[in-house]
Amino acid sequence: MRKFVAVMMMTMLAVAMATAQGATTKPETKEAPSVAGAWSLTIESPHGAMVMKLNLKLDGKKLTGTMSNDMMGEHTVSGEVTDGKIMFRLTAEGPGDMEFNGKL
Repeated sequence: MRKFVAVMMMTMLAVAMATAQGATTKPETKEAPSVAGAWSLTIESPHGAMVMKLNLKLDGKKLTGTMSNDMMGEHTVSGEVTDGKIMFRLTAEGPGDMEFNGKL
Protein backbone atom coordinates (compact mmCIF):
# COMPACT_ATOMS: atom_id res chain seq x y z
CA MET A 1 0.00 0.00 0.00
CA ARG A 2 2.86 2.39 0.82
CA LYS A 3 4.38 1.72 -2.60
CA PHE A 4 1.04 2.60 -4.27
CA VAL A 5 0.76 5.86 -2.29
CA ALA A 6 4.36 6.78 -3.13
CA VAL A 7 3.76 6.16 -6.86
CA MET A 8 0.55 8.23 -6.75
CA MET A 9 2.37 11.08 -4.95
CA MET A 10 5.18 11.07 -7.54
CA THR A 11 2.65 11.05 -10.38
CA MET A 12 0.71 13.95 -8.87
CA LEU A 13 3.96 15.89 -8.33
CA ALA A 14 5.04 15.29 -11.94
CA VAL A 15 1.63 16.47 -13.25
CA ALA A 16 1.73 19.55 -11.00
CA MET A 17 5.25 20.46 -12.20
CA ALA A 18 4.32 19.99 -15.85
CA THR A 19 1.22 22.15 -15.38
CA ALA A 20 3.20 24.87 -13.59
CA GLN A 21 5.87 24.86 -16.30
CA GLY A 22 3.23 25.17 -19.00
CA ALA A 23 1.66 28.11 -17.18
CA THR A 24 4.93 30.04 -17.05
CA THR A 25 5.94 29.40 -20.66
CA LYS A 26 5.19 32.46 -22.78
CA PRO A 27 3.59 31.86 -26.16
CA GLU A 28 5.80 32.80 -29.09
CA THR A 29 4.78 36.07 -30.67
CA LYS A 30 5.76 36.99 -34.16
CA GLU A 31 6.94 40.56 -34.54
CA ALA A 32 5.85 42.53 -37.57
CA PRO A 33 8.64 43.08 -40.06
CA SER A 34 10.36 46.43 -39.71
CA VAL A 35 11.21 48.60 -42.67
CA ALA A 36 13.41 50.91 -40.60
CA GLY A 37 17.05 51.08 -41.58
CA ALA A 38 19.29 51.58 -44.60
CA TRP A 39 18.22 50.14 -47.94
CA SER A 40 19.52 50.05 -51.49
CA LEU A 41 16.77 50.75 -54.00
CA THR A 42 16.91 50.34 -57.78
CA ILE A 43 14.44 52.39 -59.79
CA GLU A 44 13.81 51.59 -63.45
CA SER A 45 13.53 54.84 -65.39
CA PRO A 46 13.31 55.74 -69.10
CA HIS A 47 17.06 56.49 -68.87
CA GLY A 48 17.91 53.12 -67.28
CA ALA A 49 18.27 51.81 -63.78
CA MET A 50 19.01 54.29 -60.96
CA VAL A 51 20.46 52.99 -57.71
CA MET A 52 19.29 54.99 -54.70
CA LYS A 53 20.15 54.96 -51.00
CA LEU A 54 17.06 54.86 -48.81
CA ASN A 55 17.16 55.48 -45.04
CA LEU A 56 13.89 54.97 -43.20
CA LYS A 57 12.70 55.59 -39.64
CA LEU A 58 9.45 54.15 -38.32
CA ASP A 59 7.52 55.74 -35.43
CA GLY A 60 4.31 53.77 -34.94
CA LYS A 61 2.71 53.91 -38.39
CA LYS A 62 4.56 57.07 -39.46
CA LEU A 63 7.44 56.54 -41.89
CA THR A 64 10.09 59.23 -42.53
CA GLY A 65 13.54 59.29 -44.03
CA THR A 66 15.72 60.25 -46.97
CA MET A 67 16.40 58.98 -50.47
CA SER A 68 19.57 59.94 -52.31
CA ASN A 69 22.05 59.25 -55.07
CA ASP A 70 24.92 61.19 -56.67
CA MET A 71 22.80 62.50 -59.54
CA MET A 72 19.67 63.60 -57.62
CA GLY A 73 21.16 64.53 -54.27
CA GLU A 74 19.23 63.89 -51.04
CA HIS A 75 15.46 64.25 -50.69
CA THR A 76 13.02 63.74 -47.83
CA VAL A 77 10.48 60.91 -47.96
CA SER A 78 7.39 60.42 -45.81
CA GLY A 79 4.63 57.86 -45.63
CA GLU A 80 3.15 55.13 -43.49
CA VAL A 81 3.06 51.43 -42.74
CA THR A 82 -0.42 50.01 -42.10
CA ASP A 83 -2.01 46.56 -42.30
CA GLY A 84 1.07 44.94 -43.82
CA LYS A 85 1.43 47.61 -46.51
CA ILE A 86 4.04 50.33 -46.99
CA MET A 87 3.63 53.63 -48.83
CA PHE A 88 6.02 56.56 -49.03
CA ARG A 89 6.43 59.64 -51.23
CA LEU A 90 9.36 61.68 -52.42
CA THR A 91 8.62 65.23 -53.56
CA ALA A 92 11.37 67.05 -55.44
CA GLU A 93 11.61 69.71 -58.13
CA GLY A 94 14.13 67.90 -60.35
CA PRO A 95 12.78 64.37 -60.52
CA GLY A 96 9.23 65.37 -59.56
CA ASP A 97 6.96 63.45 -57.23
CA MET A 98 7.41 59.71 -56.78
CA GLU A 99 5.17 57.37 -54.80
CA PHE A 100 6.24 53.90 -53.71
CA ASN A 101 3.84 51.17 -52.56
CA GLY A 102 4.47 47.62 -51.42
CA LYS A 103 3.42 44.71 -49.21
CA LEU A 104 5.36 43.46 -46.21
